[in-house]
Amino acid sequence: MPSQRNTELKRPDQQCPRLLIRIGATADDLRIEQAGTGRKKYAALSYCWGRPGSLTLVRENYIQLTNRLPWMDLAKTHQDAIAVSRELGIEYLWIDALCIIQDEPEQQTAEIKQMATIYVNAYVTLAASSSEGGQVGFLRARKPTLTVSVTLSDGAHFEVFAREVVSHRTFDQGWDAIEDTMYYHESNDAEITTRYPLFGRGWAWQERLLSPRVLHFTDTEVVWECLDSISCECGTMEMFVGNRVLSLRRYISDVPRDIDTQPEQLARDRALADKYDMLDLPMRGHRFFRNGLRNSKINDYAFMHACIGRPPTEFFTEGKSAHYDRWRGVISQYSRRKLTFGQDIFAAVSGLASMWHAKRENEGRYFAGLWEADLLRGLLWTCTANSDNMNVPRPKHYLAPSWSWASVRRPLDWLSSEPERTMYHASILDVVCVTSTGDPFGTVSDGSFIDVTGHALKATITSCREKSTTAFVFIDYHNHAFTTDCHPEVQALIGQEVLCLLWATENIDARTGQGMDRCLVLKACDTTSNTFTRVGITSSLPRGSHLFTSTEKINIRIV
Repeated sequence: MPSQRNTELKRPDQQCPRLLIRIGATADDLRIEQAGTGRKKYAALSYCWGRPGSLTLVRENYIQLTNRLPWMDLAKTHQDAIAVSRELGIEYLWIDALCIIQDEPEQQTAEIKQMATIYVNAYVTLAASSSEGGQVGFLRARKPTLTVSVTLSDGAHFEVFAREVVSHRTFDQGWDAIEDTMYYHESNDAEITTRYPLFGRGWAWQERLLSPRVLHFTDTEVVWECLDSISCECGTMEMFVGNRVLSLRRYISDVPRDIDTQPEQLARDRALADKYDMLDLPMRGHRFFRNGLRNSKINDYAFMHACIGRPPTEFFTEGKSAHYDRWRGVISQYSRRKLTFGQDIFAAVSGLASMWHAKRENEGRYFAGLWEADLLRGLLWTCTANSDNMNVPRPKHYLAPSWSWASVRRPLDWLSSEPERTMYHASILDVVCVTSTGDPFGTVSDGSFIDVTGHALKATITSCREKSTTAFVFIDYHNHAFTTDCHPEVQALIGQEVLCLLWATENIDARTGQGMDRCLVLKACDTTSNTFTRVGITSSLPRGSHLFTSTEKINIRIV
């Protein structure tokens, strides 16, 4: 493994999961045991469960499995994880199916609350990235290398070895993936399904971001990912100097504020930058500065502070806007992943949310996946236009209020707008978010709402496009497009009245004062109260916000 100078994190509050698998020297030594107090070095497994039928821990077999864990009854992926942990000299292993009592809801809830610490404190996370289920394992035979014999005209003979070209771009997804760079990529469903099914799993996104070290086992090679670098067997990953997920994982772990600040490291980075003549470049806005120097010896942070001549901590003294931009990026990526059980929508990011809150404890509460200090911006989420998912209905059972991104199961995003170029027209009066267990990061119950005040106009839904997520409302003698949250729901509302609540003007031009006016499209819950549900969001109203601001402000409740 690569040297891990920067990932030996000091965690004085480190705690172990309640139960761990003790590996021992042979299969006969396997058993589940209570971790007790004190530190223990353990590995954690991140994988797709797949079809049911594998051995899991339940109340009935608890005593039996604490005495001996039968090797032949284990899922192949669990066997492979045990084998790798043993080879690495790690005595303990955490697997959710075997270390959480599956038919004890209270213990499941308690362990989910500890999910952040389980993966943060794991010595290494073993990721079965190319395995679609627990029964297939991840230590599998690879395709053989192709050997081609070549003879030149002078009689010289040599052999060329080749293998299938493998895309590594899926590993470079992240909150700040930059378009117009050679490494920008948002994996399509086919690539995730066929080559990296784990990357399409909702729980695995949190597990990857929280883990200080990850070993990805794919069908072609092993990929090493830590807080210092990302490497693969073929060497391609070493060009991912500006890897977006790497920078996000560092941010979550607080490594950026301490990384590479030692004088000898600064000197080495500057020497490397001198070698590549970077110091003489006009850096601001330069393509190399934006993309990061693509050399395996220079990481992105070292590159920045070596070229600019400032300590790296200056680059991480960011306001709360960037902090919440990162969170919205995390959720955008998360929305593209699948969950077997819809009710896990908040649980599968609860560990990330708890760590995010710890970084900004003085900036408010967490409401159904959104932050109090970022609520005005956070409510402006929009579903992405994709005909493959446009007809996905709302979940049958209540998961979240309609103003939360978690109320729909579709890929979503936030359109970019700089804070200084955004004006909010609506105000939030009150927020009530009810959780079933009292855990602010846990499952949300019916009864949650937001009270707001703002300018609004009545409108009529006139039509819906069949093969897009666009519908139209009629305001001021004009049709205006809006993006639907749930297309089938809006199709059923054609001809009905809705309310357009002016929320913000974004991307304001400093010269003209004009920008994009964003409205929440709301449907009345009944005819007697001012209670509404969200059904969509407008991207722009060409006639401008003056249509709204000439009206009196009203108070409404969104549920």
